[in-house]
Amino acid sequence: MFMAKKMAIANALSPYLSSETLDHALNIWEMKYANQPTFAMQRFISEFLDGSMAGQRSRILQALFLALHNTTPGAEEEKKAAVIAEPVTVYSNMSALRVFSELVERILALSPQNQETRLRLGILDQLGRLKTDEPTRRDLYAWMSQRYPLPAQFRMSQPAMRQFVNQVYVALCEQLGPVKADSVLHEAVVRVEQSSREEFPVRDLL
Repeated sequence: MFMAKKMAIANALSPYLSSETLDHALNIWEMKYANQPTFAMQRFISEFLDGSMAGQRSRILQALFLALHNTTPGAEEEKKAAVIAEPVTVYSNMSALRVFSELVERILALSPQNQETRLRLGILDQLGRLKTDEPTRRDLYAWMSQRYPLPAQFRMSQPAMRQFVNQVYVALCEQLGPVKADSVLHEAVVRVEQSSREEFPVRDLL
């Protein structure tokens, strides 16, 4: 799994970095971030990006999130082995959807009021890259732009939910900076854990 993640990171970064900077970035990842959760990637890229690449920060962060959530052949083999060795809990998709919507709403509610409109616009700007069908994308657009509730018939895969939460986090970092974004995300997760009665664990969306 270590090598699969390293290759995924290398492939995500290679379009943006020189070979020398890429080697430096991979060394940093090995030493400090190999065992960190996906959302630590915000701090990771801060260690090797210079000021000349600041405009590409969100693209690089999004590329890393997508790469780490995509299954590689090596990762798939390890996943199959894990399934054989240990039972996997299967959660209701409706439970996951309720936790997903609560998490996103709490992130928005915890953000400064004077930043919420820009945050929503940042989320909408990335919506076209979400790997889901057009009806789902339209419902999400109405939810974020018009603040309409998600309809009763709304459906969304759990990988797409994770990707959308990643996009919310990217927009949050752009508006508030990484330190404040991490704080808002952490507080939102804690509040969902404290209040939700759903069986689906909110941290499975991170």
